[in-house]
Formats: sequence, C-alpha cells, structure tokens
Amino acid sequence: MSRILADANLPDVAQVFHPLNVTLFTDEDSLLKQIQSHDILICRSTLKVNERLLKNTPIRLVGTATSGTEHLDKNWLEANQIRYMSAKGANAHAVADYVCIILAWLQKNKGWWGKKAGIIGCGKAGSKVKYRLESLGFTVYTNDPWRRDEANFTHHPLNALQDCDVICIHCDHHENQPYPSHHLVNQDFLQRYKTNGILINAARGGIVDETALLASIHCENYCTDVYNNEPDINTHLLKSCMLATPHIAGHTIEAKYNAVIMLAQQIFEYLNIRPTHPLLKVSFPEINVNSKNPEWINKVLSIYNPGLDSQALKISSDIAQDFKRLRKAHNFRHDMNWL
Repeated sequence: MSRILADANLPDVAQVFHPLNVTLFTDEDSLLKQIQSHDILICRSTLKVNERLLKNTPIRLVGTATSGTEHLDKNWLEANQIRYMSAKGANAHAVADYVCIILAWLQKNKGWWGKKAGIIGCGKAGSKVKYRLESLGFTVYTNDPWRRDEANFTHHPLNALQDCDVICIHCDHHENQPYPSHHLVNQDFLQRYKTNGILINAARGGIVDETALLASIHCENYCTDVYNNEPDINTHLLKSCMLATPHIAGHTIEAKYNAVIMLAQQIFEYLNIRPTHPLLKVSFPEINVNSKNPEWINKVLSIYNPGLDSQALKISSDIAQDFKRLRKAHNFRHDMNWL
C-alpha cells in the first residue's frame, strides 16, 4: 500500500486519508529524513517541490493542498513522470470573503465606496466575488478571455475595466498563450486606469508589474495579499501601498479542510481505493452576513481586520520573518455565509 508523507500543518490529514499510511513532517529537515520511505508527498505552497527536493527519491505523486501550483516545478515533475494534483478552488469562498473584508475596511477607514467593479479572472473565486459585489450594489464587468466563448458568460476586454472604481484580480499566474497573465497589470494598463481607482490583488504577485506599479499613482490605492518573491517582498511596495496582508486571503479554517478533502478524493480515485471521509460531516459555525444591513461592515471586520496585519508589516524591521509569522498566525478565520 502507498505510503504518504504529509505536512503536519494540514488539518486532520491522517484521518482524512485513512486507511492509507500517513507520516507527518513538520519542516523540510524532517521531510528529508523520511522521504526515502514514502511514495506520495502532500504539501502546502510553502514547500518548493523541484529536482533538489525529489531527485533520487521514491516519490511518484505530489499533492498540494492549495489552489496555486507555482511552488511546483511542473516541467521537471512531468519529465520525471511524477504526477501532481492540487486543490484548485478549495479556497474560493474564503478569497471572496477577503475581498468583502477589504471593501469593508475601505469604507470604514477611508470613506470609500464605488458603483462599478471589474474582475480579472472569473473562475471559482472570481465568480463568487462577482456574486458578492452585485449583492452590494456594484455593476460588475468580468474579464476572462479563456471563457469568452461560453454561452452564459460575458467577457469584457481589459480596456472596458479602465473606468471601474475597483478592480479585483483573481486569475491564475502563467505565461500560457494566447492569454498570458504575467504582468497583465503593467505600465500601459496603469496609465489608462482611472486616477482614484482601487486595485485588489488576491491572486498572485506576478500578475502585477510591481516596478510599473511603484512608478504610478496607483500604488497608494493598491490593496494586496500577494507579492513577488515571498516572503522577501519589495520594501518600497510594502511601504507605499494602501493595504498589505501576508498571503492569507484563502486561509479560512473551512478552506484548509476543503483542500485536504478535495486532494484526498483525487488521490483515492487515482489509487482506486475506497475512501472514508469522516471530516465531510464536520460542522462549522455559521457566520451569516446580510449585505443589505449596514452593520455588515462591522461584522466582517470583527472577523478579520486587515489593517492590523498591514500595519505590522509596514513597520517591521524583519519583513520576511514577520510575513511568515503573521501568515502562520492566521488560523482563526471562518467562512461567511453571504446573504
């Protein structure tokens, strides 16, 4: 039977993968000591999975309990016939909640509100953001060229978003033709975007050209959860942007459970083993948020106030360490039931 080596920070991973044999690792050192006796690796985005880590090991399947896969060297894995899987979409609900939290912070602390919103990337997370924005009274323009031929989807070109009061970024970061997203928000885009427009990035750092952003007037209205070269993020960007949180947009308790369960379902299917998933029956506290009630702003900020993490990062003397510390400490947030 396959032997799994899994990140100990994943909730109840051993129970979810029962009856498979699961060993936990707490850091890369403990991983390396145990990896030779396992053939499946389950990780988070904090682990770089590449040749250096896996060369001459028995690992033949890598599962990441995250939506993103940038930490996986997919070319090397494919060349060495190592299969990989992800939990894409598991944190979509949490990311949509995060956007609403940012909007609540802007209203409460800056008196900002708008009428027109743009969404770049309308997959699972972007679609949930669209629903929430519309419930808050925004007219929403969606940009996702990969979906432009779908009958029930309206694709707007990027230039149609230039007059939006807020633009939310939710696309994958890639260079795949014909619609690469690397530096999609670049100098040309920023020069055309309205002066007082808000940019919210809860996707990946590389989608925004940080050099171009720093040279533009839009940096002071930039609210971001993601960066190039995490955790060694650009100090000038951090000091100049409006809000900076430590890559926690998708980090709700439910999202973490969903990711483990979603990954387990794929791996059981791949191994042709019948799963037992006791955690599918776990109930979580129901946090109802009525967007028609003005008190929704105070309610969501009582769940998480992004200004506190942002201030802690902005005044930090060791940004990389504090980035990791704050991210690890973000283990208290629940999904909201958006009404």
